[in-house]
Amino acid sequence: MTASPATGHGGEPLRRLRSPRVARERIRRAAREIAAEPSGWEAVVDRVRAELGRPALGQAALVSAPPAFLVSEDDGRPASLPLEGLVPLAGGGMNTVCRSADLFAGRPVVVRRHLPAESAVEEAARRERNALVRERLALLPRHPVIQRYWASGSVDDEACDVFDFAPGVSLGKYVAEHGFRYGTFLDAGYHAARGLLHLHRHGFVHADVKPENLCVLERRDGSRVSLLVSVIDFDIVSSPEEQLRQYALGNGLDGTLPYMPPENFRTDVPEDPDVGRRMVFSKDVFALGLTLVRLLNGRFPESFYTEVASLLQKKVDREELEFPLPDALPRPMQDLLRAMCRSDWAERPSLSVVIRLLGAARRAASPAEREAVLSRPAEAAPPRPAAAPPAVELVGPYRLVNPSFAPRVPGDGQRLPLAELADPFGRRLVGVPFELATREAEEAFYEERSAFLKDLNAVRLRHPELFPGSFRDLVRQETGGRFLVWIVRPLLEGALDVTAYLRTERPGASVRERIAILRRVSEALAVLEEAGYALARLTPELVFFVPLPPEGPSLSATKAALTRPIRRLFDVPAAEGEKRYRQELMGTASAVRTTREAGRRLVTDLLELAESIGVFAGVGPAERSFLLQLATVETWRERVDILVWVEMQCP
Repeated sequence: MTASPATGHGGEPLRRLRSPRVARERIRRAAREIAAEPSGWEAVVDRVRAELGRPALGQAALVSAPPAFLVSEDDGRPASLPLEGLVPLAGGGMNTVCRSADLFAGRPVVVRRHLPAESAVEEAARRERNALVRERLALLPRHPVIQRYWASGSVDDEACDVFDFAPGVSLGKYVAEHGFRYGTFLDAGYHAARGLLHLHRHGFVHADVKPENLCVLERRDGSRVSLLVSVIDFDIVSSPEEQLRQYALGNGLDGTLPYMPPENFRTDVPEDPDVGRRMVFSKDVFALGLTLVRLLNGRFPESFYTEVASLLQKKVDREELEFPLPDALPRPMQDLLRAMCRSDWAERPSLSVVIRLLGAARRAASPAEREAVLSRPAEAAPPRPAAAPPAVELVGPYRLVNPSFAPRVPGDGQRLPLAELADPFGRRLVGVPFELATREAEEAFYEERSAFLKDLNAVRLRHPELFPGSFRDLVRQETGGRFLVWIVRPLLEGALDVTAYLRTERPGASVRERIAILRRVSEALAVLEEAGYALARLTPELVFFVPLPPEGPSLSATKAALTRPIRRLFDVPAAEGEKRYRQELMGTASAVRTTREAGRRLVTDLLELAESIGVFAGVGPAERSFLLQLATVETWRERVDILVWVEMQCP
């Protein structure tokens, strides 16, 4: 017998589902039923709606808004959750957002559709985030401030996540329409901090706190006005471990630049994991503090109104923020905001302290004090005609600045020149294009380079002093019938190759200094060899000397290379007052799997490099004999030992 909406299997009357837990389990089972027999979905939906005490769907509703189906898995079994037709809400960032409701219980939800990743780093970050969402965010205990995650799957073959719909409007829009009263300030700050602390205690960092990602709904109890606050938008939610890994690899972190703290662009990472976690969590404190400052003043701090590159440099330099605050805001709250926005993360208060101070202020504030106006509603500005965006050529997520930035180093069989790129924050990068003849060749090359990027990242995590200028990302591009794969690396500003360095900076370099250059090259090649790779060729153009900043040896050789403190191994010794350099080995973009032939070719290249920089002309017969043994030993680690011995023999 077929079940009707009012009867179960066997025709028995249905009992109403009183327990939310039982209702959720019934909906899960129903979604699996629909996946097993899609044609009977309407009967399944009406049956569950009857169990929940809801009327049948009705054909009128289905005709006006054709349903969508979230296709996913539930305990390893196919499931299909019917949803109301999707209504676009917003776009931007990683996803596009639509509003909907599940057809079983009618609960409002948002469906966040994923946009395709534009590069290998984005793709890897997306995989990490998706795993984090599915495996951990799904288990996050409920919290009234946090937008609840429901499921991940696909709608119309597009990957997406489903979250609770947060009622109300963004905090920025609310303040623009109603002004910012002291009670609004206390409610928004207190509840947002509570939600963020809940995330932190369960191993998440939101990483994109800003007015647009705080949703508020006004509630009135007589004359008292309070806010229901929701933290939304988990596009770039992450874990502290993953954030620290990206710091160590020198990869840029996602977010909204003005709200990103200086440590997002730092050049070192705390060695103590617990200290590192506290540093990562403090980024949400900084962003929440700056969000409140932005709303109180109606604008960012004055120093932010500059070019993107200049703002980025201010953050790299950890410039302390200066901003006014309304006199109507009590002094303790002013002090709290200034502390939350400190450039040094260790000087910021924890979220527990923020909650305690804001909570005490909420309890102590009288109704009249809560109504104190901190900033008034924004005056409606006359509409301006939208300016046409400037034409920009992109390589994935990167802006193409100069397609012929530098000639290509011979040896990889490619002819296209190196290009200058810029990331969304204006940091300068180098793009190394590889042109492939067919789509199949392009796919094979991309997969092979992706595997190498993963292995190279593992090398950099073990040896953070190496390869800060090595390649960081891969981008696929099809243009004009050509198949390109771009390898992207930081631009080492002010760098000189070894020939120019010895000619202009160290024309009187001793033989010992020149042998040290070979030893550093061999150190880097030894680490690559241990990972199973070798450079395609070794030429003088691949041995770079990068000027170090004046702050000291703990800083990176380049503003774009965001790595841990660089050990002295690759810092070139310099007398006090002399310009300081760090030696860098390039060419990892064209690295190949280690073979006997590749090893012999590199040894020949190393000996030719030694000849070109004047090593053989400056050593005696004994040292020359040892140098020739470089061709007879098997590994680069053994060659390092030989060069160390020869270096010690030279004055």
